[in-house]
Amino acid sequence: MIAGIAGTVAEEQLVVFVTEDCDSNQLVLSLGNSGQTENLCGSSASLFEESIEKLGNGGDVHVTREPITSLAGLQGFAWTVTFFSLKGDVPTLKVDIQLVNQGRDWSDRTGLEAAYVSEFMKGRANEFIIEPKKASGTPLMSFDEIQGVDTFYTELWLPDELKSDGSHLWHSDGGSAVYNRIQYEVQTLSVQKGSSPFTITMDTSGMIGGISLSTKDLPGGNVTSREIKDALEDLDKVGSIQISSLPLSDSTKFFITFMSEFGERLLLYTSSDSVSVSRDGGSYGVTEVQTITLVSDKAFIYGVQSISIPRSSRNFTLTYGSSTTNSIACNFANVSDALILITVLKRELESFSDIEVVVDSFISGSGSDNDPWIFKVTFIKPVGRLPSITSDKAIITEIQQGSSNLHRTFVLSYMSEFTGSIPFDADAQVMKKHLEALANCYSVFDVLALSFVIGTYSVRPVLFFSR
Repeated sequence: MIAGIAGTVAEEQLVVFVTEDCDSNQLVLSLGNSGQTENLCGSSASLFEESIEKLGNGGDVHVTREPITSLAGLQGFAWTVTFFSLKGDVPTLKVDIQLVNQGRDWSDRTGLEAAYVSEFMKGRANEFIIEPKKASGTPLMSFDEIQGVDTFYTELWLPDELKSDGSHLWHSDGGSAVYNRIQYEVQTLSVQKGSSPFTITMDTSGMIGGISLSTKDLPGGNVTSREIKDALEDLDKVGSIQISSLPLSDSTKFFITFMSEFGERLLLYTSSDSVSVSRDGGSYGVTEVQTITLVSDKAFIYGVQSISIPRSSRNFTLTYGSSTTNSIACNFANVSDALILITVLKRELESFSDIEVVVDSFISGSGSDNDPWIFKVTFIKPVGRLPSITSDKAIITEIQQGSSNLHRTFVLSYMSEFTGSIPFDADAQVMKKHLEALANCYSVFDVLALSFVIGTYSVRPVLFFSR
């Protein structure tokens, strides 16, 4: 057994609703196939708790309420719902979208685009992962040959550190384990008869540490499975592959199966119009995805800065760190024309590395020298205290200093080996470096990509493993 949990971790879900009109913008919830609650917009924690329990399928819950401020400065509430009776991963509470109208989430999104409900802490029941190993101690990478041969059962026994003779008291059954077959990535290479020589390219440049690499020239319509296999296996990140072929009247299809690199692969492409790559007749690979959630019981405070510029300046630039935007025009006749700057400012600021912003849709000022345009910019990423933007002509003012409650460092372990200290605000490259520094870890998988999701209360690096 490589992982398990005895007992339970209670599921926690966060419900956020921001509005100043609870009659027009209503928060009505359901759980699974249950009925619906009453309008819970602005409700107290006790009323919210009572309404969830009345649904009948949520069991015993506990609710706390906290006032919040949206990115646009509107007031609302966040309710944390803890499920005590339901064990394991609980279905997410659903909001009746037809009734929310202009009700917003924490980032001021409405309707189908809004995230009114999020999972703050995933519930866990008695769950175990069994990892068969070879005689060498390394994990089995495929269950194709032993599928269905072995059956594993788990039992829970009461712990007693003073006993070592196996006489512990039995507690309960943990159930039987089920094998999951590996689903390999299969891509189809179609080569028309009479095709001229071509190359095949795998482009991983969009991934961390990735690169675009091409094979040597392959001999066109007469190419063989062996020639394709040898050429592809020379490329980094391709690994071991198997190829089968299907001759047709006007072409040959080669089915390329990635045997050692797991998960969905980027689609290969070729240098010839008469040679194509598709997943027609193939399949997407499946790999393990792990999410590391760093949570806080306090919401992030996002940094907010204003940009003031009169139309008489005609244009201006913004600088963040060592990067400067393109020239931004500001000589607009009226505020309606100046609205285009909302999109321009967002695009220019997010051209900087690791920057994500929200530019408020309301522009104050008339654009004159005494009453300039004023744009309010909220920094979603990075979280925490930020240096101020500077400008050659605009006046920059810090309205709110950002702060994060996620401080210090953490470590990760794999097969009894630990990483070094990883900062809570580590970026994707740092996370990848720490994981691949593990000797046991790198021999088993390679971290190909890592996405970084920031919510009001958590940072979630999402890892995609290829081996």
